Amino acid sequence: PGIGVTITSLEAQYGGGLVVAGVSTFSSALDINAGVNISGLGDFAASTFNNIRLAYSGDNEIDTSSGNLILDSAGGTVEVTDNLTVTGGISVNSSSTFTGNVFDFADSKQLRFGTGNDFELFFNGTDQYLKSKAGKIRVQVVDGESAITCNPNAGVELFYNDIKTFETISGGATVTGQLYVTSEINI
Repeated sequence: PGIGVTITSLEAQYGGGLVVAGVSTFSSALDINAGVNISGLGDFAASTFNNIRLAYSGDNEIDTSSGNLILDSAGGTVEVTDNLTVTGGISVNSSSTFTGNVFDFADSKQLRFGTGNDFELFFNGTDQYLKSKAGKIRVQVVDGESAITCNPNAGVELFYNDIKTFETISGGATVTGQLYVTSEINI
């Protein structure tokens, strides 16, 4: 205790190694060209980056005490090969590809689009909703062919082969073309 040892040069050859017990301070670069084995429940921290901590406390952890944790790969891909649980938000800043089978959402959780959350898709446990806070809702099929257009504060339009054939209006409905009725019409 209270006695320090200064090593200016150490080279482990022929399978040898350096075993360090207790707290050790390295005042210059530490170049490790093999694995590092930290036994016990100790932490690994670098004083230059004192807000990053690798630890084991029942779960493996990478913690930051301030700022963001950025995982960057020179190969362009950071891969998570097991389940990922996120308790905060996720921001995706570029196009992404999701190759799993499904996205599962609990009841009343929303999928929102637009800077002001202008479009929502959600299920409340009973009914499904498409909700627009701005503009029309359009349903298109192959090659952008119109099928349904829902206009805010106005009518709903139905299309056949990209041609509008039915539209709701303030006094009822307008049919373009022929109307075939298979039962009685009461006027």
